[in-house]
Parts: sequence; C-alpha cells; structure tokens
Amino acid sequence: MVNKLQDSYLAAHDQVYRTLRMRIMYGEMRPGQAITLRGVAAEFGVISYPSTRGVKAFGSRGGFEHFGYWAFSDP
Repeated sequence: MVNKLQDSYLAAHDQVYRTLRMRIMYGEMRPGQAITLRGVAAEFGVISYPSTRGVKAFGSRGGFEHFGYWAFSDP
C-alpha cells in the first residue's frame, strides 16, 4: 500500500497529488472508486484547501472525474 508522502520539501497539495497518483498507478484505487475532499483532508491531516488543490490538479490531468462539489471518482 502506498502511504502518504511525508516529504518536508513538498507543499501539502503536492503531497496529496503525488500520493493519489501513486495509488492509482499501483492499482490501489479501484476504477469508479469515489473519494471526497473532506475524506482526503482528514487522511492527510490538512485543511480543505490543500486537499482541494491536490485533487483538482490530478483531475485536470484526467486522474479523476468530478461529481458534484465535493465528490470525485477514479475513472
């Protein structure tokens, strides 16, 4: 399992982005698996802004489909 990245030189949103990308690359997220921004924020111990920024950055590269304001899904 890919754990959260704990690189001190990375901004919080970059840690969210890279960890989610690695989980998809290694098949740890199922196609169609839904995530929420609140869930990501809670998992990474950050406020909502870094989780939103990390997830949206990944989504803009085709990593997630957006379903409503708070929900995303692995395509």
